[in-house]
Amino acid sequence: MRHQIILLVSLGLMTGCSGGHAFMKARAAKASTGKEDQITQLKEQAAAHWANRHDPEALKKAIATWEQVVAISDDVEVLTSLARANYFLSDAYLRFQGEGEGMLETYQKGLKAAEQALFFSSPAFRTKMEETDGNVGESINVIGKESLPAAYWYATNLGKWARKKGFAVVLGQKSTIQAIMSRVEALDDPKNGFFHGAVPRYWGAFYSIAPAFAGGDMDKSAEYFKKSLEIAPFNMTTVVLRADLLYTKQDDKANYEKSLKQVMAFNIESLKEVSEAVYADLAPELAREKVKAKALLEESEDRF
Repeated sequence: MRHQIILLVSLGLMTGCSGGHAFMKARAAKASTGKEDQITQLKEQAAAHWANRHDPEALKKAIATWEQVVAISDDVEVLTSLARANYFLSDAYLRFQGEGEGMLETYQKGLKAAEQALFFSSPAFRTKMEETDGNVGESINVIGKESLPAAYWYATNLGKWARKKGFAVVLGQKSTIQAIMSRVEALDDPKNGFFHGAVPRYWGAFYSIAPAFAGGDMDKSAEYFKKSLEIAPFNMTTVVLRADLLYTKQDDKANYEKSLKQVMAFNIESLKEVSEAVYADLAPELAREKVKAKALLEESEDRF
């Protein structure tokens, strides 16, 4: 059976990894009747831990608590939160531990949660997955806007997982990532944008990572990063990615260092001037982007 969710069987590049494939498990939806109070309490506990995710132990507690919820309920919102939280744990914390131990497994957990969120949020996606033998890239075009967050966090976990695995895996997942993000882009609000300029930010990274023979394009990358910052100029995640991927590839040391210093100097409290909601949604992430920026700046002489 052909699985294209996070496998590259034909290349023999990976074993022991799969997405959710909930329909392949032939199980009915979890019966959560009578457990509503328990689920509500667990969600409140997880939200409190998540609010303190600047502490990795609190982040892990949020993940563990959300996992308790999905053990008894196919809650799409919680599954999507798990996809985001596992991505954040791997990208913001585990990457700085030794050789990044646990990163791949954590991205895989994010992928599984995101796929199940897609599965339970979209009956059309469930049907299409059965028709395509579990091919997410061939099934994704039927999802609606309610499934956009799950699709985005799926693509984000997949992209970082593939990059961590190596260049051949990146190429092998390119068509799946393109299909998912093309659908996300079609559903996204082009002016406000999901998750603070996430879609053009993703494309900026995509076109800078891909080699020219596989569709890489530095001009497209620069334009997408610019568009993302026009939507959310306060999002230093975009500035870090542009320095790490585009400016490195362009051998632009001056802009590389200038951008990273900009991130390190950014006042996170200024997010409150945008809105309290933006501050709550992004402040812990930007605190970790400062850590990334410092590490990348220390690599400058080795990169150029």
